[in-house]
Amino acid sequence: VLQRDSMLDLIHRFISFVKEKEEVVKNGVTKTVMKEKMIFPRYHQYDVVKKIMADVKANGVGNNYLIQHSAGSGKSNSIAWIAYRLASVHDADNKGLFDSVIVVTNRVVLDGQLQDTINSFEHTPGLVEAIDDKKRSRGLVEAINDKKRVIICTIQKFLFAYKDFDSLVGRKFAIIIDEAHQGQSGESAKTLRKSLLDLDKAIKAYAEEEGIDESEVDLSSDIVCSILAQGKHENQSFFAFTATPKNKTIELFGTYDEKTKRMRPFHIYSM
Repeated sequence: VLQRDSMLDLIHRFISFVKEKEEVVKNGVTKTVMKEKMIFPRYHQYDVVKKIMADVKANGVGNNYLIQHSAGSGKSNSIAWIAYRLASVHDADNKGLFDSVIVVTNRVVLDGQLQDTINSFEHTPGLVEAIDDKKRSRGLVEAINDKKRVIICTIQKFLFAYKDFDSLVGRKFAIIIDEAHQGQSGESAKTLRKSLLDLDKAIKAYAEEEGIDESEVDLSSDIVCSILAQGKHENQSFFAFTATPKNKTIELFGTYDEKTKRMRPFHIYSM
């Protein structure tokens, strides 16, 4: 932690002043006041950010990461640090790895704490676009089409918005999922994957697997579209946070362990 590179990294990218709302009782009256405090990462937060960034730089786009961190472990801060890092990570040719980082929460109303935390870490105005209830699904369409760097939204917005996205050929996405165990393997997750698909690449991969020509892929077939939306995609990396992973969540977002021949979380900070 105290090595020069590490210390500079902590000062530059981790230590932040954040504003937090706090309720204070004065003379029997409860008031909400804004308090500023300095955030320094706890070890597991520092560790997960470093390990994810090392893996992304080494292996590029198209992988899944399951982060199993227990309740109360500062998940909102971990998500914020990872989101900003992913928004600025470059490959060996100095090209940005991801066009947009999308932070997805399963709550119907956008999680205020998560939104406030990510916004409070922001150093560049306009970098973050939160699709709250005022903006509706049209706001998500505009944010995706305008290639906003960090987008925060609920998964439900994708069910209405995805049909209006511009062509996503060549676009790459990092998708950070808050509470991955809640319905992420269901219909909304399939819609999310399908809506951010680089269709040209998916059709090519499907045609190769089936041993047919790309022109023969029938996109009007629900079954074909469903198959295209399954599994991993070259243009999507998923970073899924959960305190309580179900077996299905581990199968979907886990990392294959050669020793045990089973899927496991990428990073664990357990109870």
